[in-house]
Amino acid sequence: MTDKAEIVVANQAQIVPAGEEVIAQHEGDQMIAMIERIVMTPEIPIDRLEKMLELRAKEEDRLAKQEYYKAMANFRKRVPVLPKDKTVRFKNSDGSFTEYHHTSLGKMMEICNPILGECGLDVDWDNVQEDGRIICTATVTHELGYSKSTSLSGGPDTSGKKNTIQQTVSATTYLKRSTMGSLLGLASEDDDDGRGADKPVETINEKQQAAINDMIGEYGADKALFLKWAKVAKISEINAGAYNSVIAMLKKKGEQP
Repeated sequence: MTDKAEIVVANQAQIVPAGEEVIAQHEGDQMIAMIERIVMTPEIPIDRLEKMLELRAKEEDRLAKQEYYKAMANFRKRVPVLPKDKTVRFKNSDGSFTEYHHTSLGKMMEICNPILGECGLDVDWDNVQEDGRIICTATVTHELGYSKSTSLSGGPDTSGKKNTIQQTVSATTYLKRSTMGSLLGLASEDDDDGRGADKPVETINEKQQAAINDMIGEYGADKALFLKWAKVAKISEINAGAYNSVIAMLKKKGEQP
């Protein structure tokens, strides 16, 4: 009787003695098992051993990625369209009101967590603050170790009458909902959350900031007056949706005698 477990060939029945482990269940496991048997052979040269260990690690990574996508496909088949359980309404500075409905982070977790767990998946977040902006990174990890992440950033939520901490918490909660929804492919009933004032404003990127700075210098515009016109404290705070109109205004300024 050998002291080494044998590789189980797919679709072939085999009686496994008590105490012995079934090494492989499918083709990927068979490859890993074969590599492990070679590695256990004392006559194998060190360089070849290292190569085999490298191959085993790559195969394990491939299988983990494969199982991740299977689990995600299973999750998306099972997760329902999410109901909107929260209404936000506040008064604007001009006296008007903003109101919208969305699925809260708590409701997302309540519905998704049990299904994620059954699929061998988990979601968590890392949050950091840089230059007054909140950067939220969501990561979905499979039980075999493969994971995918996505990040989103935004400024504090200054809508309503929130204090500094509440502004940060509100924006962070929005970012968590958005990144989780993006990674998991979640959908809410007739989603209008994008129109809500608690949505962190997307600002212009570094390339766009540089273009505006260059035009201000080229056309001799007064930067202080420009920022006042744009209603921002610094160029990096300009709304991405306003970029084209800002460029048009600067070009018009440059064409003046």
